[in-house]
Amino acid sequence: MISQSPMDGNGHDRSHESAEAARDCLQRSPYCLIRRVSCECREGVLFLRGPLPTFYLKQLAQEAVARVAGISQVVNETVVDASLLSDVRDVQ
Repeated sequence: MISQSPMDGNGHDRSHESAEAARDCLQRSPYCLIRRVSCECREGVLFLRGPLPTFYLKQLAQEAVARVAGISQVVNETVVDASLLSDVRDVQ
C-alpha cells in the first residue's frame, strides 16, 4: 500500500482529498454496484459503506481503494446482501 501522512506539511488534514481519490477509484470500477459504495476518510482511515451482493464484490471494493495516497487503513463496513443480485441482472 502506498501511504502518506493524512496531514500535509502545514498540519492540515488531507482526508477530504483522500476520500475524493477513493471515490474516483470506486467510480472507475467495471462493476456498477461497487460504484454505489460510499466512502468517508477521517485522519487517514477510509470507511467503505453500503450494500453489495457478494463477498467477492466487497473484497474488490476494498482492493480498489487500497493504494490511495493518504490512506493508512481501510475499514470495510459494506454489508453483503444477496438480494441485490437481482439489481445486477436488471442492469445487464
